[in-house]
Amino acid sequence: MEYKHFVLSAFQHKPGQWRASVKRSDGMPLVVLGPHRLEISESTTHLDSLTAKEALRVAIAAIDAGAFSRQGSPASRSEGALAS
Repeated sequence: MEYKHFVLSAFQHKPGQWRASVKRSDGMPLVVLGPHRLEISESTTHLDSLTAKEALRVAIAAIDAGAFSRQGSPASRSEGALAS
């Protein structure tokens, strides 16, 4: 599913334990905001949920809380332009 320019997908981590992954819909790296800026290709929720739907809700809550920047870094954008 797509939510606010992010692509979320739920998967079963272990039987009966669901998690969700988060990627940017434009393919740029995720910029994780916090004490140390970090660029990653995708993020996975760390909480196990009982259903796929609940795992997606956890990912949506992280997006709504501002866990990720909606824009890639300037360096990433220029590298992406060179690669195309």
